[in-house]
Amino acid sequence: PSAAAWSQSGRGGNFALGYAGDGGAGVAAGGRPELVGQALECMRRQSEACHGAHIGTVLTHSLGGGTGSGLGSRLAVELRDEYPRVPLFTLSV
Repeated sequence: PSAAAWSQSGRGGNFALGYAGDGGAGVAAGGRPELVGQALECMRRQSEACHGAHIGTVLTHSLGGGTGSGLGSRLAVELRDEYPRVPLFTLSV
């Protein structure tokens, strides 16, 4: 599916690994983890499909574990940087 980003491994309950990546092959050229890049690409495709009517984003993520807390927090930061004028609502569980 074009609206999904996934990875084969988790982040082992480590916030830093979820936020910054593992520093290995999973980090793209811009310094952002590859999974964050994939998620932002999915987000870009979805917002372009709105034909200029992108009125906000809802990000649902967990506060427990490395993938939910670290990766979710990093994704919120990256979304704020990419779309600074669009409301960002987070639902943290």
